[in-house]
Amino acid sequence: MSSKPAAKVKVKVPALVLIEWVDAIAEDTPWPTKAQIKDLIPETIFAVGWLIHQDKEHYKIASQWNVEGSGGVWSIPKSGGCKVTKITQLFSGDKMRAKLPALKPKKEYDI
Repeated sequence: MSSKPAAKVKVKVPALVLIEWVDAIAEDTPWPTKAQIKDLIPETIFAVGWLIHQDKEHYKIASQWNVEGSGGVWSIPKSGGCKVTKITQLFSGDKMRAKLPALKPKKEYDI
C-alpha cells in the first residue's frame, strides 16, 4: 500500500512583533489618598505576538498561531500611540538568536 505525500501549501507566516503603547491604569485602593491619585498616570505596556490582522484602528496579535487559526488574541487600539517593532530571528545551525530592541522600563516595581 503506497501513501501519497501531503500536498504542499504556501502559507504567509505573520510577522512576529513587539507592540508598545500607553494604556489606562486604575487605583485599586478603596480610598486612595490625594498623593496616590496625583501619582496615578497611564503606563507603557509591551506585548509580543504574531501580527494576524490590522486595520485603521487596531492591531490584532496572537500569542499562538498556526495555519488554521490563532489563540490568545489581543486587540490593541492604535489610538494609544503604538510603536510596532518587527522581531527578526536569525537561525544558525540549531541555535536561534533574536534581535530585540532594548526595553528600558520607566519605573521599577516591587512585586
